[in-house]
Amino acid sequence: MNAIQTALSMYGAEEFSRLQRLYTMYGHTATGPDYIAFARPCSEANHEEFTEDGHDAWFIELVVGSGRMDDMIRMLPYPLPRIGWRRGFKGKDNVRFYDLAQLKTILTRFNH
Repeated sequence: MNAIQTALSMYGAEEFSRLQRLYTMYGHTATGPDYIAFARPCSEANHEEFTEDGHDAWFIELVVGSGRMDDMIRMLPYPLPRIGWRRGFKGKDNVRFYDLAQLKTILTRFNH
């Protein structure tokens, strides 16, 4: 199963299409033959809302496929102080945010 097929199986075709449109218009998408990622700038305090300003973090909606977390971070178009994602899956609002510079340092040590 390729990355898009995996994402479709996770979200279903309708929800995946909705997210793809939203993140293409208001966020950042990265795709390749073996990965897909959706991210958007957000306010950590109000991460569920798509806003035009007050961004202090990246919210990662979806990362599927090969590659490492530091590869995905390098794909972000510009830095923000924090980065967060949902641990678990739909229905579990277990969102955690991390200091981006500190995460990069940890990933550099881990990957070398």
